[in-house]
Amino acid sequence: MRNFVNFFINIGALKKYERRGWVLHRIKNPETVADHIFRSAIFAWVLNKKKGFNEEIIIKMALAHDLCEVYAEDQTPYDPLLPKKINLLNQGKINRTLNKWPKFSPADKKKKVLNKRREESKALNKLIQKLPFSIKQEIRWLWVDFDQRKTKEGRFVHQIDKAENFLQGIEYWKSQGKIRHKLWERWAKETFDDDTLLEFKQAIDRRFFEKKAKSKKNKSKKKKKKKDFMDQALDFLIKVGELKKTKQKKWILRKAKRPDTVAQHSFRVATMAWLLSNKREFNIEKVIKIALIHDFCDLKGCHESLCDVAFINSSVIQKITNKETLKIFPRLPQKKKLEWFQKNQRNEQKCLTNLTSSLPKFLQDEIINLWIDFTEGLSKEGRFVKQVAKIEGLLQAMEYWMADKHFPIKLWWVEI
Repeated sequence: MRNFVNFFINIGALKKYERRGWVLHRIKNPETVADHIFRSAIFAWVLNKKKGFNEEIIIKMALAHDLCEVYAEDQTPYDPLLPKKINLLNQGKINRTLNKWPKFSPADKKKKVLNKRREESKALNKLIQKLPFSIKQEIRWLWVDFDQRKTKEGRFVHQIDKAENFLQGIEYWKSQGKIRHKLWERWAKETFDDDTLLEFKQAIDRRFFEKKAKSKKNKSKKKKKKKDFMDQALDFLIKVGELKKTKQKKWILRKAKRPDTVAQHSFRVATMAWLLSNKREFNIEKVIKIALIHDFCDLKGCHESLCDVAFINSSVIQKITNKETLKIFPRLPQKKKLEWFQKNQRNEQKCLTNLTSSLPKFLQDEIINLWIDFTEGLSKEGRFVKQVAKIEGLLQAMEYWMADKHFPIKLWWVEI
């Protein structure tokens, strides 16, 4: 178990590693590797509804595909043309390089791919070396399949990774204007060849680039088209992307340095739940899916944990208002606690329904039912993930405490 804990601490570093491409573009508060992995896994799950591949494999592959970046640097297509260090002194050169399409000879391209593969393979081996043999082999196989596109699942998830990156770039272009979207479009044309991902790219084009009807007359004459699956999926995945920016309230309240986003927390919970459920009588696909969506309702600010409120006179619930209350685990009679949980759950389910409202009903029902399972502990998988989420919270709290001994760590030990 010590080797598992060390592995989970190591992958926690991905919560802090900002993606190099966005740093080069000087994006404000860029996503981290963990943020990217989280939405890639959701991408794989949702878009696979059009493919029908083995969902457990593709979601695991999406979770595993960038784990090597704990020890290997994130890379971009421009890297051979750029300075290793990014600073104000060389920003001019960086900008000039990013303004042009990177051109390499076939030999240079092949060399670049092989060097990247060699570095990442070595990094992955270092990361997983002390895990149990069967788990180590599974992660290794998933990563090799993704990298070399040996199977249909590997080829699909390889393009899912690119699609998530493409959407994030367009979102940054829309919000900050620092992405060269025409070059981004050219990259997409050279990258996507899977029918499903090409459909998804068309949905992005419709959403961000197609001109709207100018006159009200034309607007009224135009029949309102029902959105197809890709437009519905895109709406949902854009909303899910907000979880990359949604910081967990419990860490903000306690002034933790660099508080986790919901996406970062969910990434590590999903990976922990996957590995810790190995060789147990669980439906592992269900375990991972529950872990990925268990905090979806945080997006709307509806979720409120026991650590976010104070109980006064064992009956009155208030928002936390002073520093001392932040250090104490709240106590409440069972009846009052149950009333609070039920009210909170109703609010959360309403938010989750709104979040998933753009999805086809079968997919919306799947996500909501998984969330209800987690919240109410209806299955052994739901109960297991709930405890894994608590353990991940404790692990994160320990990391904050190690960095700042004023952090109120006792609260998390009492809760656990």
